[in-house]
Amino acid sequence: MTTSSDSSVQAAIAWLEAKAEGGEVNRTTAKLQISAANALIAALREDEDHSVRNVLALLPDLGRRWTNLNPEKHSATAATYITRARGLLEQRLAWLDDPVGHRFPEGRSARKASTPKAGPSTAKAKEPTGDSPSQEKPANEQTIGFRLPLGNGRFIKTEFPPDISRAEVMRHFWVMVGYAHDFDPSESRGDFFPIVKAG
Repeated sequence: MTTSSDSSVQAAIAWLEAKAEGGEVNRTTAKLQISAANALIAALREDEDHSVRNVLALLPDLGRRWTNLNPEKHSATAATYITRARGLLEQRLAWLDDPVGHRFPEGRSARKASTPKAGPSTAKAKEPTGDSPSQEKPANEQTIGFRLPLGNGRFIKTEFPPDISRAEVMRHFWVMVGYAHDFDPSESRGDFFPIVKAG
């Protein structure tokens, strides 16, 4: 037979504490639910019904009261408290209805970290570090790519079609010259090192 004291929210809290101590429910879960319930029922007046059923029905209002009493707290905290306290109270009601057959829901097991499936490597190929020009395989098979070393690990990467003309090479060269930090627009175009086509 269920007495009025058995159905009180204080009895529900003590009941969950005992169940957690006995390992029937996760201790952390129980601790969070009890903390939430205590925070919300603190807003109950002494003359109000402290039964589990009444407090369960009042949870939204208790959450609002808690928010008004704790304006410095984040509003989402009240919603979290309501959810946790509801879990406690609903389990207590289920136990009161069937103390012998009652079982706590199994906690969600942590998902195992999935190991990414092996696939094509996306790592970039190690680039040559020497100071001699190296021909590279361009994305477009119809072009020829070169890596032109500048020294100290610096280089220029370029590619061009196999039928490029001398005039086109010269235009391309002067475009690159314009990117130099010490470029002087007034310098003579005849003042440049000879370009030798790599064999």
